[in-house]
Order: sequence, then structure tokens, then C-alpha cells
Amino acid sequence: MFFTLLHSPKEIACELHESTLEDECIDELIELSLQLFDIPPNRAYFSRLHEMQSPLVLIARNMNGLIVGYKIGYALSKEVFYSWLGGIHPEYQHQGIASAMIIAQHAWCRQSNFTLIRTKTHIQNLSMYILNRNHGFHVVGFDESAIVGKRLLLSKNLFS
Repeated sequence: MFFTLLHSPKEIACELHESTLEDECIDELIELSLQLFDIPPNRAYFSRLHEMQSPLVLIARNMNGLIVGYKIGYALSKEVFYSWLGGIHPEYQHQGIASAMIIAQHAWCRQSNFTLIRTKTHIQNLSMYILNRNHGFHVVGFDESAIVGKRLLLSKNLFS
């Protein structure tokens, strides 16, 4: 499914995938991830998506068809959705794309009868913490199991 994510001088279209991704699309996500993460996800990391229940992949593309952002999640249970991984190309940050993708993800989750969304973010990632807080998430704990450092656990009730 495709829809317009943002109307602006840099119009952004969004693809919504409710299944695994084709290799070419994974290659594009890996390429973008190299610019976003200190330890970027590789093909094996993205391939884990086929093991997940109710996967949702939102992909934002510019008018030239290049991926400028993505947001990936999956079901932890019948009621709980986990917002797993995402990012926005540095040249497209601070334009509302991440917020628009969160809104689209949450709308899909409501339509799919999820009642709760969970996510994690690194403690030092202040912009991601603020973005999640602005969209109704609350800190519910900490995760110290990651090799990349301590992370905040955030949760949002979709129907409150």
C-alpha cells in the first residue's frame, strides 16, 4: 500500500508492507542504515523480520524514489506491538517524517487491534526520547541486556 506521508516542497511517499521485504529493498535499508547507526544492521538482522508475527514496515521515499526513512515493528503478542527499528536520512531529519511515520504506525496498530506499543531507545539518544514522549510514550523501565549500552523501555496505550 502506498500513501502520501508529507506534502511539502520535499513531498514524501510512504510504502506500507505487512510482510517480509524483497532483497533489493533490504539492500536500500542497509545503505541508509550505514548513515544512521554506529553499528548498522546487516542483511541477517533485517532477515529476522520473516520470523516475526504481524510485521509492519513503513518506508518513506522522496520524489526520486530514494528511501529517506523507515520504521519497522512486529507483534510481541496479540495485544502488544513492538516498534523495533527505524531512522531518517540526515538530510531529511527535522521535517516531520519520523512523526508522520509514528502516526501511521499507530493508526495501523489500532486498526489491527493492538492495545499497547512498546519501544526502546538508547539513553543518550535524547531526540528519540523526546520524539517518543511527544507521541504519548512513557518510560516503564530499563534494558541493560544490549551490547550497545543501557536503553530506556517506553510504552504507550493506544486507546487511552
